[in-house]
Amino acid sequence: MADVPTLLIVVGVVCLVVLAWAGRKRFPLRIGAGNFFRRKTQVAIVVAGLLIGTAIISSSFIIQTTFDYTVRSAVFRALGAVDEVVYVASPNGGRLPFSALVYD
Repeated sequence: MADVPTLLIVVGVVCLVVLAWAGRKRFPLRIGAGNFFRRKTQVAIVVAGLLIGTAIISSSFIIQTTFDYTVRSAVFRALGAVDEVVYVASPNGGRLPFSALVYD
């Protein structure tokens, strides 16, 4: 999160450079605007495709985050706030929790 201001500054500088270039060179701007108004259907299809692609990528990130949270919460519910669990073999073949008094 500490890199967010730096990233915003870089994006702002790039936007200013592009706007300055577009202000000096009007010809590419006129060509782009002309194509935008002449081919409205093609522009709409491209924009719709970009929206769908962005939605697919965003939803995959959301699904991954939800899955990670689900797995982590299941592990914390099962083990608590520990990384390792120590058991002692019981006489009947099961497992008993290790006593903290023996450790001390």
